[in-house]
Amino acid sequence: MSRILTSEAWQNLRVALWDHADTPTALFTGSPGLGAIGRRDFVAWVSSGRNVVFTGGYTQLAAMNELFGFALQEVAYQPGPFWRNPRNTPGTPFAYGPDRLEEYSGSAVYGVKIDSIPLTGYSMYDSMRVSPVFYIKYNLGTVCYVGASFQGMAPSNPWGKTLRDAIRM
Repeated sequence: MSRILTSEAWQNLRVALWDHADTPTALFTGSPGLGAIGRRDFVAWVSSGRNVVFTGGYTQLAAMNELFGFALQEVAYQPGPFWRNPRNTPGTPFAYGPDRLEEYSGSAVYGVKIDSIPLTGYSMYDSMRVSPVFYIKYNLGTVCYVGASFQGMAPSNPWGKTLRDAIRM
């Protein structure tokens, strides 16, 4: 469920993001629910060299498209495994990540068509032209996506390692 943050909630999020230089990454497990001013301010925060990570779901993909002007195209269910892309991972935290990602019972995986990732983006894991893990450079910042719902997953599984890699971008 998506909802707009109240003015007070947005101010608290804004303080956490802008007023603390040691906050390099924001993680959203759902749509951020920002109003017009909040969207503009958040995009400026990412553009200034920060990292935002969205976890899996069609709502999150729609939020990424709305916030950043992307045209990411979700893909109906695509079974894994998804393989680490050796052309794109060197020099990133994903370089030493798991070789492959698989679905776990009770947790859904959401991917996008690789061709819909902007030219400034890179697929970290993919299979059959579908990517559930990618990042997009956005001005000086980075927008990451890890397409798992994480329901019922232990933090030690490969998806958890991949989420930690995205946070370190």
